[in-house]
Amino acid sequence: MAMAYYYTTASLPTLLLQQKTPFGRDFFLQLCESTLTPQDFQAVQNTTLGIPQDESLLEGVALEYWTWEKALRNALVKARAKEQNIDGTAFLRDEGMLGEVEDIASHALRQNNPLKAEQFLANQRWIYIDGLRRVDRCFGVENIQAWYLQYQILERMELFQKEEGFQRYKELYKEILEIHENSSENNEVNQ
Repeated sequence: MAMAYYYTTASLPTLLLQQKTPFGRDFFLQLCESTLTPQDFQAVQNTTLGIPQDESLLEGVALEYWTWEKALRNALVKARAKEQNIDGTAFLRDEGMLGEVEDIASHALRQNNPLKAEQFLANQRWIYIDGLRRVDRCFGVENIQAWYLQYQILERMELFQKEEGFQRYKELYKEILEIHENSSENNEVNQ
């Protein structure tokens, strides 16, 4: 029988797609480590929005989500390849469910800029994850996994903030200039 984690789930704030993360990832993982069984904690740690390191370790919501995400990525590859008139077969992962994700991929590619496409995809991922939160999973590890996936969406969306992105651009540009200056100075000394 699955464990019920009343304290843990009650401790997690409601997440909304347009908000910032309520606390750091480390805080969340420490909470889980201190309140979940070792096996369930490992299941949460293996829950990722991105490509998992080892698919065989996925279980519960993480596995359901990855199956859907893989299908979405395949649909995006197919749609982009068709749009550019190239063969995208080398970039496909094993086939999974299609149908609904093909419409999502097509709509994402019709967006007028990459940020809007990312926002649309984040929204679709959020909706899918919400669908994984069933009443029978309300206090189980599956609900915590779903919460963690949505938390990761918020983390990802925070990376697209214009001001922070511009600041990061300036930092990178400064580093590039410093590397170039150091390289020029070293070349002058060596000549």
